[in-house]
Amino acid sequence: MAVLERGRVSAADARRYAGQWVVIKDGRVLFGAPDADVVHDWLEKNHPDVDLVTKLPREDAPKRWAR
Repeated sequence: MAVLERGRVSAADARRYAGQWVVIKDGRVLFGAPDADVVHDWLEKNHPDVDLVTKLPREDAPKRWAR
């Protein structure tokens, strides 16, 4: 499975963590925070082996399409 596929989150998690930095493992959000430094600190202390760390778009953010 590709990292991006493993990094997919549920619609409920996407709404719950909209606009936040999230740590994803096996399609589950393990941790989320608005500040990337907080997420970095959490990773160092708790769970360095993850699939993806990314910032989820806000629900009101304009949609972007990949080419």
